[in-house]
Amino acid sequence: MAAGMSRDADPAKLTDRLGERWALVETSFKYHASCRHTHPAADALQVVMAQNELEPETITHVTAYVHQAAMDVLGPVIDPRTVHQAKFSMGTVLGMIAMFGRAGMREFAEHFNDPRVAAFREKCVMAFDPEVDTAYPNVGLARSPWKPPMAASCWEG
Repeated sequence: MAAGMSRDADPAKLTDRLGERWALVETSFKYHASCRHTHPAADALQVVMAQNELEPETITHVTAYVHQAAMDVLGPVIDPRTVHQAKFSMGTVLGMIAMFGRAGMREFAEHFNDPRVAAFREKCVMAFDPEVDTAYPNVGLARSPWKPPMAASCWEG
């Protein structure tokens, strides 16, 4: 399975420090029901909207500065047709955050194809950021034009 999911599978890692290393502390909690690569940008949008009392209609453009893995995984999903695809669409996740304040199971089930979410999705782009890329995977960073990089606690390591 590892070889099918990775280019550098190492079976020895399965028993590395077995009985000594407890992976629970390395496990992240997902606050949004979406791909973890969307979480820093979703967290940042929540903060920026709350701090600036923004309504979705007043936002004209969102740029999510991301690492290369996010570009690779999320980039191909431009127009999601299923709930599963929507969870891998940066614009859809940000649309959920903007419209409903969250991107949970209910929001995806009920609103992934909502025209308001789709309209917001069209305002969103991803841009590669070398600083974010260097920090990944140890720290999930999100950048906003208003503040310096914010560390997102969803997978800080």
